[in-house]
Amino acid sequence: IKLVDMTNYKGGERINMLSGRRALRDYIAKQDNAKAIGSMLCEKENEIAKSVEKLKEEHVALKGKVMELEQQLLKYKAEAVDVSGGGVCVFDSGLSGNGPREMMNILLERGAKICAVFAGTDEAGYRYVIGSRSEDVRPICKKLNGQFEGRGGGKPEMVQGSLKGIKADIEAAL
Repeated sequence: IKLVDMTNYKGGERINMLSGRRALRDYIAKQDNAKAIGSMLCEKENEIAKSVEKLKEEHVALKGKVMELEQQLLKYKAEAVDVSGGGVCVFDSGLSGNGPREMMNILLERGAKICAVFAGTDEAGYRYVIGSRSEDVRPICKKLNGQFEGRGGGKPEMVQGSLKGIKADIEAAL
């Protein structure tokens, strides 16, 4: 008999157990997994938890480093964009997550009047963020959404959404 799990249930405890061949198969499967993990980590089976914890810490540290490097790269990309014309339109397929919004904020801080940042491709569609510190950008959003099967909205100073279209057509519409 092998007790596998225990959970709170309706004020009591629910115990899951295996017996006979099922318990033996479960033990063998878990033992095989422990051996395989130990082999991958070059550790003994009874020390794999320490190794996994160490890997987890390394992963968190590397993730933080990657985020820091992405921020630096974003700043360098933003510095390369000319903001002297007032209106700025940037297409970058490498942006993800908060990248488009952060790029827009950097460009607005550098002096752009209205900034539109598009992340994606012609085939997959684009996510966009449009912002301004002095203009209402909602009419731009409404126009793009109507023209390119878009969805999105926001406040007068910033809108975001997604649309389907070709880069050249989107630039022409802006």
